[in-house]
Amino acid sequence: MKRSNYILSIVLIIAVMIGSVSAYAAGVNFSDLKQSNWAYSYITDLVGRGGISGYPDGTFKPNNNITAAEFVKIVVALSVGTKGPVGNHWASGYMQVATDLEIVPEGMLPEDVWNKPLQRQKMAVILERTAQLVNKEVAVTDSAKLESIKSGIKDYDKICEYCSEYVVQAIIRGMLTGYPDGTFGPEKTATRSEASAMIIRLIDKTQRIYPTSEKSLDELVTNKEVMVELKDVITYTYDPNAAKYEVSYSGSTSKGFLNVKDLYVLALIQGDKIVDQTGSIPTDNKGNRSAVINTDITKVDYILSYDNATGDVIVIPNPLKQ
Repeated sequence: MKRSNYILSIVLIIAVMIGSVSAYAAGVNFSDLKQSNWAYSYITDLVGRGGISGYPDGTFKPNNNITAAEFVKIVVALSVGTKGPVGNHWASGYMQVATDLEIVPEGMLPEDVWNKPLQRQKMAVILERTAQLVNKEVAVTDSAKLESIKSGIKDYDKICEYCSEYVVQAIIRGMLTGYPDGTFGPEKTATRSEASAMIIRLIDKTQRIYPTSEKSLDELVTNKEVMVELKDVITYTYDPNAAKYEVSYSGSTSKGFLNVKDLYVLALIQGDKIVDQTGSIPTDNKGNRSAVINTDITKVDYILSYDNATGDVIVIPNPLKQ
């Protein structure tokens, strides 16, 4: 891809992403959901789309496990449409649609597990089959790429044989990720926060987090000359041509929020590789944005960002580089 086309693609993707997030996040307010929650933007986006809701007491309970019925219902509702019950269970209609469309393989989710937490490996199956069968996304066939992802999953041998190909495809497609220690945790369950992130990435490609890119910085940016010396504080201002960019970070080293003003963060760079890409970046009433980071922030060299006002793609040194 030509550099100019790549930059244009970034601009278009960000424009669409910012518009959708601002609209969907408006008016979402739960007593137990703060903007500092790593999944805040995913949750507010999903709530705004009508995929998930809170509880009567005004809470969202982001750390509660999501059940098989809840997960399938949200996927079907947002990918196909709403469906009333066809049996005794409230989600029976959605489960029937999922089975008819083969989103859920026959026998994978018998009714006696509908109210139980769903394993991550089965979530991968549902997400990937929806991407292929409903969204008509093509499966990756590049054997080298498939093998690279497979070999990078430390607990790959613990993934069920049927689920394994779907896990790999879903990771390549950017719908879900593994853990910082290199494992996938196939038999682990997922919280409402984690499920919200997965489902948003299914229905909105601009919010997917792809595996490490092999693209060099020369293919990503044209103005590396704007890099400046990092000041010895976490929050700093970068001021090219009187346009101020404020950047700070909050959270642990492996997960947290990159807070920016007047910027849309696109990717984190280590050496000449992308090690993380941000999802949706909600904006508060002061023009501040918080991007979810799921990598070791202390090892990131540069932050690749887009200035909406000037149209520039810029690279900023990482404030927490050790």
